Amino acid sequence: MGLFSVLDVILETSMEQALEMVMVTGEVKDALLNGTGKLAPVMNMMLQYENANWPEVSRLLLLDKKEVDPVNEAYMDSLKWYRDLTFDKIK
Repeated sequence: MGLFSVLDVILETSMEQALEMVMVTGEVKDALLNGTGKLAPVMNMMLQYENANWPEVSRLLLLDKKEVDPVNEAYMDSLKWYRDLTFDKIK
């Protein structure tokens, strides 16, 4: 869901139109469009991480009893995926 948060930018369209182009669940749509539903906390964590709000990221990880390493790894993987996608688009 992380990179879907910038799907509108990648596809150069509105988020509503971008989500019509890909198959995502209603739960993902709710989180991306309205910040609601059971995936909203995941979306919030991603936004805090992307904005380097480290005190809030730490607080959320502690509340969810999550480790930071898998979050860092997932974020780096998403950046690599986006880089490769963008590079391929430029070719």
